[in-house]
Amino acid sequence: MFNTDVFTPWVLLSDLGIISALLLVGKIIRVKVKLIQKLFIPPSLLAGVLGLALGPNGLGWLPLSGSMGTYAAVLIALVFGALPLSSPKFSVKEVAGRVGPMWVYAQLGMLLQWALAGLFGLFVMKLIWPELNDAFGVMLSTGFYGGHGTAASWGPLLEEMGVEGANVVGVAAATFGLVSGSLMGGPLARSIIGKYNLKSTAKAEVVDASANLVDKEVFSKEIMFAFVYLLVATGIGLYVTAFLKQFITLPDYIGPMIIAVIIRNSCDMMNKELPLDAIDTAANVCLNIFLSLALMTLKLWQLAELAIPMVVMLAAQVVLMFFFARFVVFNVMGRDYEAAVMTSAFCGFGMGATPNAMANM
Repeated sequence: MFNTDVFTPWVLLSDLGIISALLLVGKIIRVKVKLIQKLFIPPSLLAGVLGLALGPNGLGWLPLSGSMGTYAAVLIALVFGALPLSSPKFSVKEVAGRVGPMWVYAQLGMLLQWALAGLFGLFVMKLIWPELNDAFGVMLSTGFYGGHGTAASWGPLLEEMGVEGANVVGVAAATFGLVSGSLMGGPLARSIIGKYNLKSTAKAEVVDASANLVDKEVFSKEIMFAFVYLLVATGIGLYVTAFLKQFITLPDYIGPMIIAVIIRNSCDMMNKELPLDAIDTAANVCLNIFLSLALMTLKLWQLAELAIPMVVMLAAQVVLMFFFARFVVFNVMGRDYEAAVMTSAFCGFGMGATPNAMANM
């Protein structure tokens, strides 16, 4: 048995093998348990909970290495580097007309969460619990808006600034937001639709199933080039981040995103098609492993003394998002069936992440 205390390629392979096995178990649980499907809890979250319970920070049954905490930063850099590469071409004017208003209210909701949570934590929570860090409210907001990816990206950065426990608090808030956003969004939309007897005006579209068929041989080649593009953007981008950090504090994934934008624009100028679906698939692989890791490496003992303040702050966040979604988003989006659906989506996005919004709709 090799030594897991010293990092080697074999240790990396062993860790990835255990994580992959937990992801398979999480997938099986999600398929079998209907409640988990309704809450839109992904297999990666289930895998992370299992890894946390059975790994070094739990019962210690799984031989995961001490290097687990270092993998997340690399994976999130790959995920964010994939965003510019996998985005389809679009017309700014067309997109602005369709989603512009919703984007504005989503940003307003985000600012409300960050600002009010920060102020509430600083001027109210500190009076009750003087030992709380001044940035306690902001720590929670990193997980509520953007989900586990944002929380695990900004958490280590806040910890470097002296905010102890920022990562574990943010990821815990993201987990709570994922579940509560799913629980609140659907019932809220149904209550609005029932109260005002709203009807959909959209016409059903006929989808050609053959259009989704993919040539397996072509896709396998595209996957290889997808990882090549991702690794180039991430590898060079980390040097860009290191350079920029001399002047400004930034998360590591900014550099990869910049290089990815350059690659994408260069390919568009040369009319070169990128394997968008393959890049998106590669990014999803990295994202699922990353989300599992983010939970497996949580130090739950750091949450013990913050349990009661967290419950109070999370409850306040839920109430804020409920009233903003019900009385602001629904009204300004038109007070029709589509507005009710967008209100539900806003709950998922404002308290969890984009997959929650899509599930709620």
